[in-house]
Amino acid sequence: MMILQFQFTNLEDNEKEIIPDFCEFLKDLMLAKLNTKINRKKISLRLKYIEEEAKWINWDNNKKYNTSVTDIIESISQSIIAVPYKNNLWKIEIDGNVLIPNSFTSIDRLARFLNYGDIKCRATGIFTNLEHEYRHQKLNAIWNYFIVKELGYNPTSNIITV
Repeated sequence: MMILQFQFTNLEDNEKEIIPDFCEFLKDLMLAKLNTKINRKKISLRLKYIEEEAKWINWDNNKKYNTSVTDIIESISQSIIAVPYKNNLWKIEIDGNVLIPNSFTSIDRLARFLNYGDIKCRATGIFTNLEHEYRHQKLNAIWNYFIVKELGYNPTSNIITV
């Protein structure tokens, strides 16, 4: 599941080298926004449904485990990755290879459920809210701060969201 997509323009060579560090910094900021009291409450309200009624989760040994909100948040935070594409395009996404604790189901499916909901449970919009918060204006401000902190000058490069 893609959370955020952005592209760098007018990059200098030394700026290109620190993009992975910037993405890690951005991931940390996003995780701080995900791991809030209200989001933990939204997840906890859906735990019983996730453990008992969600047929799309393939539990280990067909047993329903007491998965905690902390387990889910930690799994989501471990699964968020930054992936480079051509033309200085980067995506922050959830790695589909990470599993829900005590199951054989991808954490990506759980993240989609939490974000969009289903027939029985309403959507939380947790990840959609992140996408809306990190528009190109905020990304540019964070990028400018990061470049000044790391390289000591104001960049001429920009970030656009695609």
